[in-house]
Amino acid sequence: MPIYEMHCRACGRDFETLARITEETIPCVHCQSADTYKHISSTHFRHADHWMRNMMGAMHKSQERDQLKKEMEKAVS
Repeated sequence: MPIYEMHCRACGRDFETLARITEETIPCVHCQSADTYKHISSTHFRHADHWMRNMMGAMHKSQERDQLKKEMEKAVS
């Protein structure tokens, strides 16, 4: 189960909780109100940044290797 960063509109407090992805309402741990919403966590941005740096870099290197192989095949032919 993922950890969600939540905000309660009723009491104005932030909290973290473990919850299933399918749970639509997560009650506040402080006042038990169901008037809560999920914060967008900064970890999402870090993961996206990691993907851009590492995965896109690896894909670019792979494309360069493929291009070099094609050039070598043309030179041999």
